Parts: sequence; structure tokens; C-alpha cells
Amino acid sequence: MSDQAKEEKREFVRAPLNIDARVRPLDKEDLDRKHNLKSALSSLPLPGGSSEDSDRIGAPDTVISYLMEFMFQINEKLDTVIDLLGGEKPDQNTIEVQETVNISGSGVSLVVSTPVEVGLLLDISLFIPDFPLGAFNVQGEVIRVDPRRGDNGGLYEIGIKFLNMSDEAQERLIAYTFRQQRRTIRDTKEYD
Repeated sequence: MSDQAKEEKREFVRAPLNIDARVRPLDKEDLDRKHNLKSALSSLPLPGGSSEDSDRIGAPDTVISYLMEFMFQINEKLDTVIDLLGGEKPDQNTIEVQETVNISGSGVSLVVSTPVEVGLLLDISLFIPDFPLGAFNVQGEVIRVDPRRGDNGGLYEIGIKFLNMSDEAQERLIAYTFRQQRRTIRDTKEYD
């Protein structure tokens, strides 16, 4: 068995990523609150539609999920405005992301300037242009922290496992990952 086959035990394919990201620590209570709110909203009956139509673009389930995502983004922005008005710095609780490394259907790898603990819960916003409304918001848990080799600036590469992600969001993310891989392959072939 080759070394590659031994090392690769991933459920999802990874793709390189170069986007903006915002990461904030969460406590268990906030994580549960966000999960319960999303669950409650997603279980509401849809006016005039059925979930049988959900495979169509523009179907009520899809529209509602985009609307929910938009509402969560507005809520985060309002929290930032309230922090500013209250005299707090908006990035006071934000972990500074230096670089996004790669993404898969189950997690993301980021380079940060602050050491974090394995097990830390995070609220993550990835600004992905191909996504509806331009952002992907999810909660995650730090599962790996490695000091960046050869870096004297104290950078750390962290692996984050996504938590409580809907099947629909995961499918969009997997589709995005495959599109990124195709772009990378196409770009590599053009330079050969």
C-alpha cells in the first residue's frame, strides 16, 4: 500500500482556497443557541409550497434557506454595529485570519496569528463569491493547531471541523470544492 493511500483518510476532497474569512470564538451555549435557532427556523411550514419541490431552483425550501442565511448575516452585522456603538472594538473577539489554506465538505484549514486551543468552538464566516449572498457561515471546532514552519512571525495553521451543518449547505460546499479543483486542474494544464 502506498504512503499516499495510508495518509489519506478523508471523507471529503479538499481544494485550495484563497478568500477572506472571519473567525470568532464561541462558547457551548452560543453554539447550542445558534443550532437550535436554525433547527427551529428550518422546521417551520412553508406557505404555498411543499418540500417535494425543493430540488428546483427557486423552490420555497431553497428560497427560505437563502433568506435564513441572509438573516443570520444581518444579525452578525448588527452585533458588530452594537459593539461599535457600545465602545467595543469590533475585532476584539475576532481571531485574525492571515490566510485560508484549503476547504472540504467537512472543514477548513486557516493560518492565524494567534495560538488557539484544540477544542475551541468557533463561529466562521467564509466570503465565497460563488455562494448565494457571497458568504458561508458555519460553526466549527478546532481539531488541529500546528506552528507554521519557517515562519518567525508566530503563525499557526489550524484545522477546523464544521459542526451542525445542514445537508444543503454541505452539498453547496462540496460543489464549490469540486469547481475549485476543476479550475486548479485547468490552470495547471494551461501552464504545462
